[in-house]
Amino acid sequence: MKTPATKTMTFAAGSAITLAATAFLAAPALAQDITVEQIGTDHSVTINQVEDALNSITVTQAANGQIALVRQTGSAASNTAFVAQADIGGAGENEASIIQRGSDNIAAAGQNSATNFAALTQDGDANFASVDQGFGGGDGTGADANNARILQFGNNGEVSVEQNFSAAGGGNDADVLQFGDGNTATITQEDILNVVFIVQSDVAGTGGHTATVSQTGAGNLAAIGQNSALNEAVVNQSGADNAAFIDQGFNDGVGTGSDGNYAEGNQTGSGNELTINQNLLDAGGGNSATITQTGDNNTGTINQAGDNHTATLTQTGDNFTYQIDQVGSGMVANIVQN
Repeated sequence: MKTPATKTMTFAAGSAITLAATAFLAAPALAQDITVEQIGTDHSVTINQVEDALNSITVTQAANGQIALVRQTGSAASNTAFVAQADIGGAGENEASIIQRGSDNIAAAGQNSATNFAALTQDGDANFASVDQGFGGGDGTGADANNARILQFGNNGEVSVEQNFSAAGGGNDADVLQFGDGNTATITQEDILNVVFIVQSDVAGTGGHTATVSQTGAGNLAAIGQNSALNEAVVNQSGADNAAFIDQGFNDGVGTGSDGNYAEGNQTGSGNELTINQNLLDAGGGNSATITQTGDNNTGTINQAGDNHTATLTQTGDNFTYQIDQVGSGMVANIVQN
């Protein structure tokens, strides 16, 4: 039986490297492990790994201005890729890109400090993708203007994004697109001017998605679109100038197959706005919607068009507005304003 092929490399400042790890038919390796360590600033590394095996890539780049591109391909491969860029308190400006095609893929990118970019693409089933910007055991210092983009194709994918975790910073953007069924996305953002955009499933999928967004700070925006069956969406926001939009049965209001919906909301802090639409132009579902707003310039809005509706709108404090429209079947509404 073949033992894993392992490569470990360490490079000093300003280096650029390209690695290709490819194994072909006859006697495939049991595993391929590649480890790259770069110390200093302005590094670039590109790794291509092609193998139907247990592949592993680890890239560690200390300091700032780093670029890492990792590709793993194998029709039956179980790929793992980890990229860590910058030390605590660094200046950032790092880029990490991971592309995985196979099944049961794991991709993780950790970036500290400011103006980092991470793009993760996974094509297969049971994928896991994680991005931590402002990392370091929750110490993240000065992490702001970070961007995370995650694209998953396949079923039962899982996404986790943390930006500015327990830290100063802000201006973060997280975009998640998951095409398939049974996907989960969890986004946590801290400080000011954070944006989240989540789309789960294509039109007429079978659904089973969960999206959870937690934003702490001012000026946050969260938008979630989910299509097809057994959907769920949760948004929590705290701070000023909040907005949250949830559309289940999306695709520009064409919504098909939107069943078993649930959406929440919850906002604390000034300038709030929250919109929940479910089954837009319709197909039905066991809808439920909850909006909770506490303080200041609140607006509400729940629109649900068919079947077993329940809606709860609670607004506490200041310049309320509310709208609940429910058409066809179950209809219950509970409205509290103070």
